[in-house]
Amino acid sequence: MKLVYALCLCASPLGAQEAIAFNGYSVTINHIFLTQFGGKPVPTDKTTAEAVRICSSVEKTAELASVVQTGDMSGQFFFLCL
Repeated sequence: MKLVYALCLCASPLGAQEAIAFNGYSVTINHIFLTQFGGKPVPTDKTTAEAVRICSSVEKTAELASVVQTGDMSGQFFFLCL
């Protein structure tokens, strides 16, 4: 099992993120996270910065609305653009 986990880390670099949806009002970002608070994934500064960058393209600011854990160390972070 440790070998499989190690191979996954090599295949997708830690900190890899991908904006998967943006409609001008919200943005969803898939991200491999390294931190948790109270058992829930917490977006890294890099994830939050990416949401801020994307929302600023429509002259809005990003605010975290929800988090869905999609794997042991990955999650989808949903930000509203306000």
